[in-house]
Amino acid sequence: RRQRSLALRRGGCQALYAEGDVVVFVRVYQHQRALVAINRGEACEVALEALPLLNVAGWQCKTGSGDIREGRLRLPAISATVWMNR
Repeated sequence: RRQRSLALRRGGCQALYAEGDVVVFVRVYQHQRALVAINRGEACEVALEALPLLNVAGWQCKTGSGDIREGRLRLPAISATVWMNR
C-alpha cells in the first residue's frame, strides 16, 4: 500500500498524539492524507484535537482494524491502522 500512496512515501509528517504505547501521526502530500495509528499496548480510545489537517470529507481504513468517528480513534491492542482520505 505504501508504494501506491504519495502521502505515505513523500508526505510531510506531523505527530498528533504520542502517549504511553500509542502514537498517531498524519502524513500529507498535496491533497492526499494518511492517518496512521500505532498501539503497542491494550485496546484504547484516543481523542484527537480538531485540526484543519484532519478536516476531510471522510477517512477510509486501508489496513488494520481501528475505527475513527468524530475525532475519536478506537484502537485494538497491539495494532497498527492506516486511514486515507477519500
